[in-house]
Amino acid sequence: MNAPEDTLIHEIQHAIDDEEGFARGGSADYWQQRLDNGYGGNRTADELYRDTAGEISAREAAGRRTWTEDRRRATTPDIRRENAVFAGDTDTFSFSEQDGVKNIETLTEQDELDLLESVERGDYADRSYIPLRRNTPGILISEVERYTGGETTVDDLPIISEVGHLRQAMDEDSGSYDPKHRPHNISPSEMISIIKGMDDPRYIVLQDNGRYVEVVRYRGEKNGRTAWAVLDFGDWKYSELMNGYPSGTYNVLVTPFEPDDLESYMRKHVKAVVYDKAKDATSSGSNRLWSSHTSVTPFAEKNITSMDAIVNAPPKAQRENVMGCAGFWPG
Repeated sequence: MNAPEDTLIHEIQHAIDDEEGFARGGSADYWQQRLDNGYGGNRTADELYRDTAGEISAREAAGRRTWTEDRRRATTPDIRRENAVFAGDTDTFSFSEQDGVKNIETLTEQDELDLLESVERGDYADRSYIPLRRNTPGILISEVERYTGGETTVDDLPIISEVGHLRQAMDEDSGSYDPKHRPHNISPSEMISIIKGMDDPRYIVLQDNGRYVEVVRYRGEKNGRTAWAVLDFGDWKYSELMNGYPSGTYNVLVTPFEPDDLESYMRKHVKAVVYDKAKDATSSGSNRLWSSHTSVTPFAEKNITSMDAIVNAPPKAQRENVMGCAGFWPG
């Protein structure tokens, strides 16, 4: 399957199967996790991926793409396989049974810390995902839609991130994920600070590759640090990749990292500054101050200071309160 059209047909067949409740696809990483958790047999993860019923169906659909209409009508799809296996077969394994936490709406800060520590230990496959927060920051939604004049809409969805990218961000050395990219030594507790800080970014920018980024100033364990949080919107993920959480459409934190030189990085890679807190949120008469903080927090429990109290406080008190919760006031 080399042509882009074959890949497209393959993925469309997966989407149809999922909508109709037919057998799902899988991945080698998914089957490796099942093997690691006691799935029987002598086949490797790659062999199980090849024999996954949903993958057989998708390959068959792609393989028939170039056939004539008469040939397709005359040839029954070859989807019968004695060795077929089924992804998500709850008789043998269930991610939700393994992890025990399925509802992102009930995600607490302690749940998130536990997930990040599991990532750091290597408990999850690199190509799987974990949730980071139960919602999308309101300020990101409003500022992207304001900047594009409503042409780009951002849904208020949970935010997830790929395990391998998180592990790279938290690594102290570059050996465990991708030696071509340096690690950033962000601890799980610092990652929590970044997640909270997404509600109060220093900048929101549009990268030269078309992705939006929140530039988050957060409290590190030793000093103030800056995270470059790259985001994608509206990605569908199967439950087999979600480590116990449901399949669905999510917004994705592609990667969090710390640029060596923020100003230089912005000059090289930023197409447009969508939001600058120092200019926009603090400007006289601005209605863009604290727009996302009034009622919704990234976790299920109330874990930051009341924003109504902060907004109505004197400037010095605002700065002190902000430094104690969601991030640093720039300046």
